[in-house]
Amino acid sequence: MDVLMVFSPHLDDAVLSVGASLAAVVESEGKVVVCTVFAGDPPEPLSPAGRAFHRHCGLGDDGVAARRAEDRDAAAVLGVEVVHLPVPDCLYRRGPSGWLYDRPGASLDPGWPPEPAVAAEVARHVQRLLRVIRPAAVWTCLALGGHVDHRLCRTAVETACAGEGITPHLWEDLPYALGTPAPAGPVTARPVRGTHLATKLAAVERYRSQVRVLWPDGADWRADLLTHHAGRRTAAGGAEPLRQPAASTPSGTRS
Repeated sequence: MDVLMVFSPHLDDAVLSVGASLAAVVESEGKVVVCTVFAGDPPEPLSPAGRAFHRHCGLGDDGVAARRAEDRDAAAVLGVEVVHLPVPDCLYRRGPSGWLYDRPGASLDPGWPPEPAVAAEVARHVQRLLRVIRPAAVWTCLALGGHVDHRLCRTAVETACAGEGITPHLWEDLPYALGTPAPAGPVTARPVRGTHLATKLAAVERYRSQVRVLWPDGADWRADLLTHHAGRRTAAGGAEPLRQPAASTPSGTRS
């Protein structure tokens, strides 16, 4: 059975961005493995920003474990397998002078301090999985929005895939891409039906801690996603268009 390997920066990104396409692959009897890169336990004690984020999400100090459980629940809805790498989210990482995530919006700063050890660790994990699983196809994020973890994920996947002779396909990062024009360039898209979109919404719903943060004050996240997908069908030929690196928006920029 052919395997689709999907590298997600965080515990929700792949499902939010291409969940309907993953449901379509599974329905066609393909095997999907979703690897979340930044899914590791944070060091103790949590940073002030980490504690504040957990409170905002309605989570305790074991918030990452709770989020991994949400991801497993979402994966069960889609029928995909999951791998959680031990690398912590940027929110929990330190630099030479202290916590890196020390102010609102720091993770979206294009001048984020280089983290060569983190980049090398992610690349090693990605390369190992590619060699063990030997996927027929690889998907990861475009890094729209410029989040540092998305940039690190995309770069590591592209580098590892180049070494294995694989050309990855890149999805538009949601919710960053909501309300934006479709990036220029040729696309491919897995045909998805209404049932696939419904399965995606049911999976996204499992990320309870994140939906409340990404769509605060009871905003209608289902309507936002469906409206976006309808617009992309018209503009790009598919609800969840994918791009190849050479034709995609450079990482770290927003369309």
